[in-house]
Amino acid sequence: MSQGENTNIEASEVELSTDDLMHLSAIDAPKAQSPIGAVPVAPVRATPKRTSTPPRGGSRTALYVMGATTIIACAAAALYFSQPDRSNSVVRQALRWTPLPNKDPEPIEEPTVTAESAKPVRIRNAFDKSEVFEFPPGTTQQEARDAVAQILLQRAVERQANTGSPQR
Repeated sequence: MSQGENTNIEASEVELSTDDLMHLSAIDAPKAQSPIGAVPVAPVRATPKRTSTPPRGGSRTALYVMGATTIIACAAAALYFSQPDRSNSVVRQALRWTPLPNKDPEPIEEPTVTAESAKPVRIRNAFDKSEVFEFPPGTTQQEARDAVAQILLQRAVERQANTGSPQR
């Protein structure tokens, strides 16, 4: 080699087809002596190895399907974004203020006072029959019972606070 020559030799890989491999293996194999009367057998060829990647050219059908899918997706997105936002129109309709029609106010009728409703409401204490609570006229029975329950509960809390410890 001369001084100007490059001494680095790069290794390269070569993929051989099955026919090439069979041809190379037949060259190096020693010739076997066949017995007399033996039938010569043709060499068995290996099936070509399938690759998981499609051929370089690809399928035109796949390209057409991908193109059609892309066009449909773009059309759907354009249609979706071109429509006005319907939720805002509902809010706008709800926010429109229109005044009520002018009417003369109807007079408010005062409840008539009867002899029964003029009586004060009396509730007897269930724990002490001698104690009676009296409420002003117009108070309903339910309101009176609730007020009595509240008064009795307040008394029990005050008694408990004065004794210092809760009774069991």
